[in-house]
Amino acid sequence: MSTVNSFIKLDPAKCIDCGACQAACLNFHGKLGNVREGKEKGLIVINCQHCENAPCGNSCPVDAITQGPNGIEINDDLCVGCGSCERACPFNAILMLDRKYDENTDPNVKRYRRIAHKCDLCEGMKGNKCVEFCPTAALTLVNPMEEQEKKAIKIANTMAPKK
Repeated sequence: MSTVNSFIKLDPAKCIDCGACQAACLNFHGKLGNVREGKEKGLIVINCQHCENAPCGNSCPVDAITQGPNGIEINDDLCVGCGSCERACPFNAILMLDRKYDENTDPNVKRYRRIAHKCDLCEGMKGNKCVEFCPTAALTLVNPMEEQEKKAIKIANTMAPKK
C-alpha cells in the first residue's frame, strides 16, 4: 500500500489524553513526532500534506526538503536547522528539534544544533507506532485513495437497481 498523502487521524471522542502515542513515537524514533498538545484540551495530530509546490521546500536555502516518491522528504544530512521550513509550512507540520549526535555521526558533516522533522508515518517500520500503542484506538492511518474507493463503492451500491 502506498503511503503517499496518507495521514494519521485522531478521533477526539476516543482520546483519553494518556500520551501513549507520544511515548511510542519518542521510544521508536528517539524524537517526539507530530502528536502535540492542543490549545484548548487534549491532543492533536498534525500531518504533512505533501503539498505539490511545497512552501517548506521552496523556503529551504540548501534544498534539504524535496518531493520524493513518498511525498515530501527531509534530508537530515543537508538540513542546517535554520527553521525557514517550519515558518513556511501552512499546516505547522514541521518541527525544529534538537539534533542528536553520537559516535556513528559522520565527523565530516557540519554540526548544527537543530534539525527539521515531520512525521514519516514510521517509514521502514512495521505499522505506525502511535496508532499501534493507542489504548483506545483513537488514532488511525487514513489512505485517501482507499477512502475514495470505499465511498465510490458505497455510492454505486446505493444507486444500483435492487433485485
